[in-house]
This record gives sequence, structure tokens and C-alpha cells, in this order.
Amino acid sequence: MERVLDVSVGKTHKLYPFSVFKSEAVINDEVNGMPVTVFSRQGTLSALDGSAITDSRKVASATAYDRRLDGKTMRFALRDGNIVDSQTGTRWNLFGTATDGPLTGRQLAPAPGSVHFAFAWLAFNPDSQIYGQ
Repeated sequence: MERVLDVSVGKTHKLYPFSVFKSEAVINDEVNGMPVTVFSRQGTLSALDGSAITDSRKVASATAYDRRLDGKTMRFALRDGNIVDSQTGTRWNLFGTATDGPLTGRQLAPAPGSVHFAFAWLAFNPDSQIYGQ
């Protein structure tokens, strides 16, 4: 029942288990030659647990982006609770938008992918790579 973020580039699929996000809120990786970053945040209310979302448990949310911007491959980290790039120190939000710093207003391109339950995804895509394994 593990939730995963899938990033699919060409015929390559890479899964990022949501359990990883407890210790790695920002991930810099590569999928089939595309440099990607995954931004995550704990504390989103699940839409799947209760009849009212306010009664649901808190879970992580995550999304992936292409790390390339203006022909340069960016590197991201979590510093003092903020997502920042190593090149300029610009702060970024979970939506891939630069919010404070030299790159304010810039937007990262979303990486192709979506959120699934691992068992369902792997039933149809058994050759998927799994981050951390």
C-alpha cells in the first residue's frame, strides 16, 4: 500500500517511495538521462482516509521537475526548511517556482510522472527502477 511518485522518461520508469521523503525532502537524481529533482513536504491531509478530508491522516506530497534551467543543471537542497538551489541560493516552492532570490519568478518544467500505489503501478510496469534500491 506504499504510495510512490513515478517519473517516466521514454520507456524508463523510476519510482520514489513516499517513505523516503521522511528523511529526504529534496532529491536530485537522473532518469534516463534527464536530471530531475523531487520536492516533497510532509503534512498534507489525505483525500483517501476518511469521509471528510479534515478527518484524514497527514501524508507527504511530492512532485518532480526537470533540473535544467537556461541550459544549466541545477542542484537543490533543503536549508532551514526552505528548498534552495546551490547555484544562486534562490528559494523555491513545492510548485517549482522561484520565490525569493536572483531567479525569483522562474519556473521549473514538470517532469513527466504521477502518484500511484506501488502494487498497482508495478503490476503493469514490473521493470520500474525504485529509488534507494
